Order: sequence, then C-alpha cells, then structure tokens
Amino acid sequence: MEQRQTQVRVGAGLEESRLNKDFIEFLQRWGWLILAILVVVLGGYIGLRELREYRVRQTDQAFEALTSAAAAGNPDNLLRVAEEFSGQPGVPHLARLSAGDIYLRAYRSGLAPGVQQQPDGTLSDPEGALTEEQRKEMLGKARAAYEAALAGSRGDRAATIHEINAHLGLAAAAESADDLEAARAHYASALELATRAQLGHLAELARLRQETLASLPPRPVLLTRADLPPEPASAPPPPAAGPTIMDTSGNPIQMTPIEGPPPGMGFPGAPAPAPAPPPSPAQPPSEPGPASGPEQPNEDR
Repeated sequence: MEQRQTQVRVGAGLEESRLNKDFIEFLQRWGWLILAILVVVLGGYIGLRELREYRVRQTDQAFEALTSAAAAGNPDNLLRVAEEFSGQPGVPHLARLSAGDIYLRAYRSGLAPGVQQQPDGTLSDPEGALTEEQRKEMLGKARAAYEAALAGSRGDRAATIHEINAHLGLAAAAESADDLEAARAHYASALELATRAQLGHLAELARLRQETLASLPPRPVLLTRADLPPEPASAPPPPAAGPTIMDTSGNPIQMTPIEGPPPGMGFPGAPAPAPAPPPSPAQPPSEPGPASGPEQPNEDR
C-alpha cells in the first residue's frame, strides 16, 4: 500500500514536469507571436483613443469657428467655415444656413451685412445702403447658400432638420422674389420631411406658411431720405423755470427769470429808466353860485 502511494506521487511529479516542459516549448515556439498580438491590440486601443480625442478636438474647433463667424455676422466667413470643416457633422449645414439668413436679411432691409441703423436713421457705415442691383445679388447668394445646405444634407437622416430648414429658407427666398409656386413647393417638401421625422413644430410652421401664401400683404417699399418730406423746423425750447421762493405762509412763489440786469441799477449797458409822466395841474375849486330857489329869510334882519 505504501509502495503504491509512492508510485502515484512519483507519477504525479513526472506529469507536472512534462506539463511545464510542454508549456516552455509552447512559449519558445509561439511566445513571440502572442507578444506581437498583445502589442498590436494595445497599440490599436491607444490609437483608437487618440483618434477619438482628435475628432473631439476637431469638432470643438469647428463649432468655435462657427460661433465666432456667426457672432461677427459675416456670411463670407461662415461659408469659409463650411468649406474648411466640411467633414464635421452639422457644422457645414449650420454655417451655410446662417449665411443664407444673413444674405436674405440684407436683401429685405436694403443694408449690407454688418451695417447697423442708428435710432435717428443714420447708418453705421454711410455707404452701407444697397442699390437695387446689390439687393438682387444678395438674394442670389442667399439662394446659393440654402441650395448648398440642401444638397449637403439631403438623404442624411442625421441631418434631416438641416434639410427642412434649407427648404424653409429657399421658400422664404422665393417669397421675396414673388415666386409663390416655388415657395409652395419648398413648403410642401419641408412639411413632408418634418411629418416623417415627427418634428411637429416644424411641420406646423411649414403648413401655416403654405396656407398663408395667398393672403400675403404687399411688401413695404423701402424709402431713402431723399424720398421723405423735409423735416419741420424745430420749435424753440421753452424758457427755463425761475427759482421757487417760499412766502411767509410756506406757499411756493414762482419767479420768472428776466434777461439782463434790472433797469436803473447802474450797470454798464443797462437801459435808462423811463421818465415818469408829469403830474396834471391841480384845478382850483369852483366858487359856489347863487342858490337857486326862493331866498331864505335872514333871521338877523
């Protein structure tokens, strides 16, 4: 019994030794390959992480450039941002839509992009008023920006909202050009896309604008200063109120200011006091005449 147990223990040791030897041979044969696979996997993980961080930095940079260009209100810079960051999701569509809005607003207001009108009607740039040809050019640029946004977002489910806004912008541009049929077609496309994407507020907006096309009021005429009547002459300012003095009863007494020094105060240039009118001559009392009527008897007589 003891001999059998000794044989079992000796056999177990041989088996363990054989396993260790096989493992060492396996590592000697395939260890380099396993190590290479581990290096590749680790390098791929690090590379994917760096690529993800790089894309995040690019997206942040793109949105920073978009925000700066939109705040400046320069449509050319917005279109430049759209071309520079064309591979970023959403940025080129937003940049082109914003540029189209600025161009369309310039056409409607008759002012170049970036020109502000002061409360008194003057412009921040005296040459900021657009001619009729320049206004038509602005309308054409607005259409081109909207069409570029539409072409870049069409068929992309993630950019459906940009496609809808591009249709709405083209419809507004068509309204400005009195092309109601084109405006109605773009509103119909926007309504269909918004309904399919379950964007209820955009669908309702497109439907209302489509329904009110026939009842649009005439566009107001932009007048220049030369077309306006001359301004009326300004009235002189009212005289300043005099100082308030309190009387003995505590009631205020309103004093009227007098220009110049009072007359007769001896100041140089003061007007001389007007002479007092001469007094009228005194009339002597008239003597009483004889009393009329019967003579009264004299008691002394």
